[in-house]
Amino acid sequence: KALEKEEIEASYVAQRIEQLISNKYQVKDKKLGFRDITYKDIVILLRTVDSFPPQSSFQHMLYAKSSVLSLLEHIQY
Repeated sequence: KALEKEEIEASYVAQRIEQLISNKYQVKDKKLGFRDITYKDIVILLRTVDSFPPQSSFQHMLYAKSSVLSLLEHIQY
């Protein structure tokens, strides 16, 4: 089965998040200066929430492709 556009995009996003976390990407913190990125530093902006309902394949793909679970727990719709 060919992946849908939404699934391909979710897979890329999940891989990129994992890459940032595992490579300890540095973010600027007002109090600490620079520090390692954490999941709570990451925001996923969607074009429209109508096309990505809470139980969408985008969310399922993020679960399947990575350990972004702590990020997904903070998703607000």
